[in-house]
Amino acid sequence: MAGGFESLGLGEELIQAIEGDLNWLLPTDVQDEAIPLILGGGDVMAAAETGSGKTAAFALPVLQLVMETKRREAEGKSGTTCGAGEAKNERDWRLSGVDRDGMLGIEGVDGSKAFVTTSRWVGGRSTLGVCKGKAYFEATLLEEGNQGVGRVGWSTARANYNLGTDKYGFGYGGTGKKSHEGRFETYGEIFKKGDVIGSFLDLEKGTVGFSKNGVYLGDAFVMEESLKGLAWFPAVALKEARIQINFTGPFRHPVPTERGFLGVAELPLDGVLKPDFSKHSASGAGSGGGKGGGNSLGSPFAIIIEPARDLAEQVYSCICDYSRHVEGVDIALVMGGNDQRETKAGLRSGCDIVVGTIGKLMDFMKRGLLNMDRARFLILDEADRFLEAGERADVITIYQRLPKGGVGDQRLQVCFFSATLHSPEITELAKAICDRPTWVDLKGKDSVPEAVHHVVVEMDPEDSALQALLHPTSSPAAQHVVTDNVHVASSLSQDPQDVERRSDMIKRLKPLVLLKIIEAYDMEQCIIFCRTNLDCNNLEKFLNLAGGGQVFKGKVEKGKENIYSCCVLAGMRSMDERRRNLQAFKDGDVRFLICTDVAARGIDIQNLPFVINYTLPDAVENYIHRVGRVGRADCLGLAISLVAASGHQEKVWYHTCTNKGKGCSNREVTDKGGCTVWFDEYDMLRQVEARLHTESIPHLVPPNFALPPAIKSSLGGAKYGEAVSNQVVNETVAKHVALLRPAVQELIDLEQRAQTTWLSLRQRYGGGRPGLG
Repeated sequence: MAGGFESLGLGEELIQAIEGDLNWLLPTDVQDEAIPLILGGGDVMAAAETGSGKTAAFALPVLQLVMETKRREAEGKSGTTCGAGEAKNERDWRLSGVDRDGMLGIEGVDGSKAFVTTSRWVGGRSTLGVCKGKAYFEATLLEEGNQGVGRVGWSTARANYNLGTDKYGFGYGGTGKKSHEGRFETYGEIFKKGDVIGSFLDLEKGTVGFSKNGVYLGDAFVMEESLKGLAWFPAVALKEARIQINFTGPFRHPVPTERGFLGVAELPLDGVLKPDFSKHSASGAGSGGGKGGGNSLGSPFAIIIEPARDLAEQVYSCICDYSRHVEGVDIALVMGGNDQRETKAGLRSGCDIVVGTIGKLMDFMKRGLLNMDRARFLILDEADRFLEAGERADVITIYQRLPKGGVGDQRLQVCFFSATLHSPEITELAKAICDRPTWVDLKGKDSVPEAVHHVVVEMDPEDSALQALLHPTSSPAAQHVVTDNVHVASSLSQDPQDVERRSDMIKRLKPLVLLKIIEAYDMEQCIIFCRTNLDCNNLEKFLNLAGGGQVFKGKVEKGKENIYSCCVLAGMRSMDERRRNLQAFKDGDVRFLICTDVAARGIDIQNLPFVINYTLPDAVENYIHRVGRVGRADCLGLAISLVAASGHQEKVWYHTCTNKGKGCSNREVTDKGGCTVWFDEYDMLRQVEARLHTESIPHLVPPNFALPPAIKSSLGGAKYGEAVSNQVVNETVAKHVALLRPAVQELIDLEQRAQTTWLSLRQRYGGGRPGLG
């Protein structure tokens, strides 16, 4: 992958650090063509299978853009006020190759022509600025596309390149509008190809005006006092147009010297400023911030929003690891459960990237601890999770706080990342906050990790082999089974066909079957997913009792004294406990991590061999996220689901009460005003099978729960948690290449046609070929 990144200016050490995490991105023979889809300046919706390295995919461009921005600021204009950087003997008036949007092309030996091929506003400024006196230059529109138009005028080093959209720039556009601070008002006349526009700056009176073909159109603007001490640069902004600037004369129309105006190249040298590009700029040239750039209090360049604290912490840690290979990039973590004094102190010292949960980000914004004026990158990681949690309005609120007036690489870029971005709700959210987003769908909406084997154990309360597990003589752990107390044993019917009794049997069978599976596969490490916090608590208690009663207490012991050593990662546990438990599992101190869906997304455990769905999730997409904890980085994984058999349902808690289940004992179903529902796991299994494009997931049959022969033979001697064979890897890569090649080729063809069309139009109407500026 290094070849795809070297052209971006990344350090070799950083390339080596990240390329292992990005090996998923694209097969070798198409990666160079498709990488710009992710690193480009437009909005992005990137869907890829779990375990494919999406965190690195957005961490890399964020770090890259932060580096570029800070480098540009460090090399930017230090002299934005007059009196500290006069031009001395400098007469080199031209359009700057540095102080411009990267999409503005400069051509001509004298740097007097600029062109833009995009339909977005792109701009730039001159190499020198005016500090005092009365100055004049001319601009002639040379050509314009279907939507082509130009804008000329004056701006300071603090202004946005989209001239006239902030207080630091004054413009006059081809539509006949004058513009300042984003207000577009009728002024003068429209102008088009061939018209000559004169731009007048009078720093004695503090006025800006324009002429068209030699006729002065009147004063357009009167500056406020705070702007008069700044240096003013001739500026242009274009879209689908080409323009020529005349700084030095001879001018097409006489300069009104009787009124004291001079062409900019004739100004006394003590009235001209040459910016010093060698010193740090607090202004953030071209950023359009208006309030000063630099690393100010809580003013991040990128906002990365995570749906859960655990994931926010993991992504923060990942980006911090990568940032060790670059200098001067400050990262802050904003979430509940952290030391808020430490977080605020970090923001006060300045931050470039903020990773956080949506609730705490909203809180910090409302309290003025986060200034969003500098933000250019908004990333929603696991974007669909925000909709599941009912946080759509909060996402839009944050989006509305971000600046959106920039162009090119100065505009706000919104990115969605997840394994599942194909719902109508996501489409509607994208319409609300994205601008014509590019879809990067690496494997399609129905993709699942190819290195994962899926099997099911049907929990049939009428199966004699399973029923035997309920007797303490054959299964001593039966005495330790703890249920969610949906059913009261004393009130259950003795009729074996009673639905409540069968539901209770399923609840009692699941932990016993779980132990048998753990033993059958000699599991040293496994994530076990439960539906609720209560289920997690009960399973933790059961495993500890079944293993001898030793509860894991952290680093006091290794935890392996209990053969079923476990800890919990669930929403009702404190952040500190969740952090400790996850680390204990990663370190191998405990064998089993019991989780709710809070850990289904993004939690990365290296070489994890097994995941067990103790209960299937409520939504099929969450199954995909759960099983994505295995099969990562081409390591084989086994996903086992314990599912109530066909014709049997499990009654589960579904609290609608105001106290969210605390102290609740209302066992009626929700239709009758209670807090329980009948969960049809078998129906959910059918949905999972449809999502996996299989008629039937293979079954593990009691009492030995052995792997089906077809799956066992496909292992080829490998073990779960180990890397798949080269043959499997090659087959996978071949499939990726075949899938991606048509789309990549289409992109290549479109690019070639666009360039050919542009060159053809230039030769036909422009009288020559474009410059290389």
